[in-house]
Amino acid sequence: MALWLFCAISKQPEWIFRPDGACRLARFHPGGYHQAGPGGGKPCIGWLPGGFTDGRYGYLVPYINSVVARLDLQNFNTGGVAALDLAAVDSRLKGFEGGFTDGRYGYFVPHHNGDWSGLVARVDLKNFTAQGVTMLDLTAVDSDLKGFWGGFTDGRYGYFVPHNNSNYFGKLARVDLLNFTTSGVTSVNLAALDPTW
Repeated sequence: MALWLFCAISKQPEWIFRPDGACRLARFHPGGYHQAGPGGGKPCIGWLPGGFTDGRYGYLVPYINSVVARLDLQNFNTGGVAALDLAAVDSRLKGFEGGFTDGRYGYFVPHHNGDWSGLVARVDLKNFTAQGVTMLDLTAVDSDLKGFWGGFTDGRYGYFVPHNNSNYFGKLARVDLLNFTTSGVTSVNLAALDPTW
């Protein structure tokens, strides 16, 4: 699978770097997509809104698409880059806005995958394959729990920061990372405390 990294500085043509050393010029589209390289429709890495590290590897969060890039921080060259296409598990696993790790798993914050999303992707960092991916649908607990913008952990719980689910909203979701099921999901409505949320 060819990996394409690009810099989204403006909506003008940008240089794209592929870890095998090939460079192409591509047009950056308003949605963040690009047209370049052989096999046009293959998964690519682009518009990376964040990342996190487990100490050995750095993980880049996919926004427009579904491909997570893992960078070996001790082998920082093209040979140290691996990719995982979350859509190989479920085509809806894309459009994330932030991520974090508890040390064992990486969590990807759901934002917009063509619609406002509440699908949290969890990747076993010791099994960086499709078999190491599980997901949790926060909307199965509360239909408002979608369209988040960032997240964090205290080591036991993961927190998903409210943003927009068709309207701006204030429900902060919390997931028990030891109980990654709908029964481990709770939320607090910050708008009940302050309507400006």
